[in-house]
Order: sequence, then C-alpha cells, then structure tokens
Amino acid sequence: YHSSDSLQLGETLNPEYFGHQWLTEPFLYALQRSEDCFYGMMLGQQYLYALFQRQKWHNWAVTPKHPTEAIFEHIRLTEFPDHPSRLRSNYFYDDLSYCKHFYEITWSEDAEEYKQRIHMYEIETDLNALIKRDMRLYDIGLEAIRDRMDIKTAKDAARRYFSGEQTDDPVWEYLSEEKAVAVADVTHLLWASL
Repeated sequence: YHSSDSLQLGETLNPEYFGHQWLTEPFLYALQRSEDCFYGMMLGQQYLYALFQRQKWHNWAVTPKHPTEAIFEHIRLTEFPDHPSRLRSNYFYDDLSYCKHFYEITWSEDAEEYKQRIHMYEIETDLNALIKRDMRLYDIGLEAIRDRMDIKTAKDAARRYFSGEQTDDPVWEYLSEEKAVAVADVTHLLWASL
C-alpha cells in the first residue's frame, strides 16, 4: 500500500514529490565535510525556525527530517552503497496497521478538508527490488536530531536500519527505486481502520 495526497489511480509514483532530495543535500554535503559543519547547519535551521515563528510565517516549516535523511544517506553511501537510497525511493507498507500508523503521524493534525484528499492505493512494482526496513529505527534517528541534535545516535540508527535490524515493535516499510504504479484505490480500507 502507498498513501498520498496527490497520486491518482494509474499514475507512476514519484519519489521526489516532496523535494526531500534537494532539501537534504546541503545537510549531506555539510556532514561529508565534518560533524561540526553539520551542527552549524542544524543551528542555522533552528535560527530560521525561531525567525519564522516570530514573524508568524507558519507555512515555512523547518523540520528535523532533512538533517536526519542526510545522516541516513551518508551512512548508506559510505557503508551500504548497494542499498537503495531513501531519497530516491518510494515507500510501501504490506500491513494496514502500518498504513494507519503512517497516516496518524503524517496527517492526523491536518484540517479535515485536507485529510479528505488522502488516498491509499495498492501498488504494482517489482517485488524483487523491494527491501524491508523497520521505520521505527528511522524514527529513533529523527528524534535524536529533533530533541538533542545527537548525530551519534542518528548514525547508529541508520546503521541498524540499513543492516536490516529491527526494534522490539517494528513498523515495516518497503523501499524501492524501481517504477511503481497505483493500480487500485483502497482508501475505504484506511478510513475503516481509523
């Protein structure tokens, strides 16, 4: 399954829909240079967040997602180069409870009008190209960056993620850089589970 606010039945998924790659690359370049440079980027991001809040520019969200993705991509490039890039992959779930979890962490606080635009699709893709990873390990890295700017914990979470380890309560996501097409709208299953 794949959930989206813009995908239409029969369309091919676009892994770069949210623009995460170009927003993540400056953090990746900083980390490749040094951890101090990376910390500087994160502090700059915190400053921008404070400025946006003060000026009431709430639609300019600053998020820990991009520095976290940069750490995961850095670990993938340097230690797991044969694995698909999170930045160039689409994500899928094979369990409705994981779709519900993703929906709740992604869209639960949005306006009802916006939530009505969310659809869930069955996806057709090359099953041999999928890798299965525990999304909770990504969440550990994200929380380490968001709450403490803890690069070491985020790097450890990335290593565990790409090596295929799992937490005690995994949320399995499937990644693939291969073509994927929305073949059936099964949104009714998502709404029935909420």
